[in-house]
Amino acid sequence: MLAKTEKSGSQPGQGLVEYSLIILLVAVVVTAAVVLTGPQISNTFSRINQSIPVADGGGGPLPAGQTQTPGETATPETSPTPGGTPSPEKTATLQPTPLPNGRLSILSDFQQRILNYYAQNGRWPRTWGKYAYSDIGLDRDDWEDPVEGIYWGPHGSNIGLANKRNDNLQVYVTDLEGNTLHLYDGWNIWCEVITSQCYYHTIAPGNEVDINTLQVITTQDANGRQDD
Repeated sequence: MLAKTEKSGSQPGQGLVEYSLIILLVAVVVTAAVVLTGPQISNTFSRINQSIPVADGGGGPLPAGQTQTPGETATPETSPTPGGTPSPEKTATLQPTPLPNGRLSILSDFQQRILNYYAQNGRWPRTWGKYAYSDIGLDRDDWEDPVEGIYWGPHGSNIGLANKRNDNLQVYVTDLEGNTLHLYDGWNIWCEVITSQCYYHTIAPGNEVDINTLQVITTQDANGRQDD
């Protein structure tokens, strides 16, 4: 009777040892899996985090069919770059189209600054406030007034050439069919950095313009005076 009691009493201890070995084995397997796959998981999360676009807090080009009251801020609903965002490798090799006169040289400089920022950071510059300028090495205060008769506004992968209300400047540009278009006060000509193509008011097929035909005309004020 005593021998039978001792045999039955050893079973719980034996089961506990078996359970401990199983738990230890599982822990070793999990640890090995984490060590082997940890860097890959970290890299995946890093790529996902870098691919999330920066929040857009500023105005941008209007999608086709949407109107904008002069002076209001528009929120872009279309992708700023046809065909999706290019890779940094492709962007780094792009060069803006050479442009002749003063205004177009400024446009070319904006293009190059934005391309350089993308090549270095893998994303477009921010689109709001002073950051739209400081990201590309400029001071917004230097661009509050018209330069060469144009109000310049970098906006991510686009550049806005604006005409504002209550000034004595009127902007004209010719479309690809030879029609002269008047840029209304508060509207923009939007130029894409990647393609160097410019559009009247909204980035949409049919709105393309020849930026080389850009003209700024100074009008007379209420007293009949004309600013040079």
